[in-house]
Amino acid sequence: MSTSAHIKYPTKVEVVSSFIWKCLIASNKKSNSLLTHIVNLRKRAAPALPENILGNLIWLSSAKNNNTAKSDVVLSDLVNQVRRSILRIDDCFVKRLRGDEGCSLMRKSLKEIGDFCSKGANHYGFSSWCKFGFYDIDFGFGKPIWIPITPINHDLYHTRGALLEEIESLVHRHPSKLSMETFSAQNKGYHAETTVVTYCRNKKDCDDRSKLKILLSFGQHGRELITTELALRILSILSEEEFLSSAYPLNLNNTLDRLVIKIVPMENVNGRKLVEAGDLCERRNGRGVDLNRNWSVDWGKKEKDYDPYEENPGSAPFSEPETQIMRKICASFEPHVWVNVHSGMEASILLLVCLAAALFMPYDHKNTTPEGLPSQRMRLMLEKLNRFQLNDRCLVGSGGGSVGYLAHGTATDYMYDIARVPMSFTFEIYGDSTASSRDCFKMFNPTDITTFNRVLNDWSATFFTLFSLGGVQMKELHPNATASGFEKWVSIDDYLNGYLMERKSRYGKKMEVLELGMQEIRTYFRLFLLSSVLLMFMFCSRISKSGRQIVSAISL
Repeated sequence: MSTSAHIKYPTKVEVVSSFIWKCLIASNKKSNSLLTHIVNLRKRAAPALPENILGNLIWLSSAKNNNTAKSDVVLSDLVNQVRRSILRIDDCFVKRLRGDEGCSLMRKSLKEIGDFCSKGANHYGFSSWCKFGFYDIDFGFGKPIWIPITPINHDLYHTRGALLEEIESLVHRHPSKLSMETFSAQNKGYHAETTVVTYCRNKKDCDDRSKLKILLSFGQHGRELITTELALRILSILSEEEFLSSAYPLNLNNTLDRLVIKIVPMENVNGRKLVEAGDLCERRNGRGVDLNRNWSVDWGKKEKDYDPYEENPGSAPFSEPETQIMRKICASFEPHVWVNVHSGMEASILLLVCLAAALFMPYDHKNTTPEGLPSQRMRLMLEKLNRFQLNDRCLVGSGGGSVGYLAHGTATDYMYDIARVPMSFTFEIYGDSTASSRDCFKMFNPTDITTFNRVLNDWSATFFTLFSLGGVQMKELHPNATASGFEKWVSIDDYLNGYLMERKSRYGKKMEVLELGMQEIRTYFRLFLLSSVLLMFMFCSRISKSGRQIVSAISL
């Protein structure tokens, strides 16, 4: 390649990009294609801009392959096109971008790309980390030799579609125990769907108010794939297609007869799509909101270390369809136990102790736990789980008091404070503290089969122990209570907030449509209440004044 008559001294980025482009051309029916490459503008300005200047100072170079037969495509020609496209972004181009014609130049460049692709051409986008500066970082013990980014291991992990399909097949094979529903909601053009699987060993007794109701949510953050795999494992054990390891001798028959369990295997489907498309660090939903900051308890408060990208709470509490769906599931089901399952616990947070898992109870938004006997019982139950099933590997306590930072607007705090779920928990089931912060898949998910199976086995046993202990704890706390006996206070905001909610069965038949008031209705209702109070006050004041006049007129 370096001796080609077409181009001298090609860079590795040019060669590798062109080679991949050539392979894509050969494998596709369409001959027309467009390659774009991200170009760093800092060094191309005159004078060059500092490398540490903040902002996305990048632009797209574009190279076209026009009507060339697949057999005639030569690698050196493609390398030449890639180089020419990158060289066109020079100091003159940057100067024009910074000048008065910058906006029109950007529109023109993007329009050319759009027009070419609209004619049926394939578009292939490339970027390079070769000169990103990772290899120049030195924290005092030398520069890195290799910066790896671990991809999703599809030998271990299902895609979102395959996982949901497998769960649906599981439900169809065990209709006497399992049922499945799909809930959907939308807000300002953004749409989300959530699958919910209900387990009841005897469907005739599912409405028995004496049963312990458990609600489990997995995959609230898209990058935490291991949590959705745990959901599948738990459902497989409940349906008796898989079994707990012999290391966990639990007598489940009597326990499962007394339970109704709702499992949300993948709360954040749209965020998972982004992760599977290559954004392995994405935790937010499909429009950039952290679903575990979008609940109403202490919503929107920002700490000093607040990260607007990672912790975007949304425009208002329950602005996101996913959290609207979860709130409505909770309101209709009225669970006794809630567990929000996460991964990615960092050892550096945990007071330099090499723990990578946690059993958290409220609160997340303050560094204390609730007062009273229920809180003591919750902590006692978590300590038992940690001791007997997890070999004391987990941190136990409140989320806000244990991890070194406060989180506002979380699901677990809402479940405990507003929904009045007596036992509300957050479980962190895995974390790799040795992984780079940029190597998100490795940080949040096991990458080898041994660790993968250990995590699923340990935490499956932990959940089934929780099922057993939960019933005992509820009897001790509320010996005569049923699900309907717990106080449920719902604020006006919680009652009125929300948008179009559609609920379907797994066969696609529409079961229920609830059109709740939007922001305007909530505002009008508040104004109506305020005006009613003011009118009542004025009316009472007039009566009080007229009463005093009548009394004073009577002679004694």
